[in-house]
Amino acid sequence: MKKAGACHGHSTRRAQVSRNHLQTQASSAFPGSRFGCDYFNADDFAAHLNNGSYLGIPKSIRAIVGPVCEKFIQDHIADGRDFATETTLHSSAVFEQMERAHLAGFQVRFTYICVGGLDMAIDRVAGRSILGGHSGSEDTVRDIRTKSFANLLRVFDELGKTIDLLDLYDNSAFATPPKLVASFSGRGITFLAPQLPSWIDEALGHTQYSAANVRRVFSQKKLLSLPRR
Repeated sequence: MKKAGACHGHSTRRAQVSRNHLQTQASSAFPGSRFGCDYFNADDFAAHLNNGSYLGIPKSIRAIVGPVCEKFIQDHIADGRDFATETTLHSSAVFEQMERAHLAGFQVRFTYICVGGLDMAIDRVAGRSILGGHSGSEDTVRDIRTKSFANLLRVFDELGKTIDLLDLYDNSAFATPPKLVASFSGRGITFLAPQLPSWIDEALGHTQYSAANVRRVFSQKKLLSLPRR
């Protein structure tokens, strides 16, 4: 089987998706070099086109970045080369990309990083902007968080299908590296922190993937049940 995820030699194929939830620390805790393969970050590329600045990136530049990222993904899948990308998970486009990678023999690893609450996310974005990073209005942060949480449900549904490995990180603590709180391999739970952050139930509390249900499945050493929808 051709793999991806953690790098295990030259025969390994890897398609990783790292999801940054509008925060200041994630880029330093999860730099592109961390993945050990070719990496594309849309915000970094947009800033490059914007004379090195993350501030005031016009829509005309954003319009250029999307197709470039898509070509990066298509080329790597076609060539069978390991790669990683970053997404806010506010749209469903990433699922089609992961499906293509999966069908091409890649092992897909998804890393999801989030902060505790909406107010915290807004504050992190404001702080990042002050430090020269890319900004976003409160409405933008709220919209991305809402859509990201809705799509996180689909990420869980895809476990064992197009997504092979999933890691959840909590980035609520300031000036501290994101903390791994849960890991999944297919429908199996390989790690679960003693205490799970509140945002998991904010996103999934109404579903079969609520913190209580995941804890029960983990304690019983069972697999997550298949999606009910």
